[in-house]
Amino acid sequence: MQQEQLEMQLNRSHRQEVSGLKNKLETLKVELDEARLSEKQLKQKLDHQEEVLTRKSEELWLMSGQRMGNSTSSEVLALQIELTQMEESLSSI
Repeated sequence: MQQEQLEMQLNRSHRQEVSGLKNKLETLKVELDEARLSEKQLKQKLDHQEEVLTRKSEELWLMSGQRMGNSTSSEVLALQIELTQMEESLSSI
């Protein structure tokens, strides 16, 4: 009789542990999906910002070239530095 009760307790404990682990697994799957979506959105945003910076940099370069010959303005250099930093950020993701 006592052995049956112990077996029942062990089975109940085992079921609870399995159920808890399944719940944790589902929670982790949801968190992983959310992280992947967030990463994808951040990459898209970074790609867009990179395109905008590239266009702005080209515009500034053309404008500075018309105003000052072939010398590069500090604005263009700042944008090029920012573009390089964004590219490095994208590659590290």
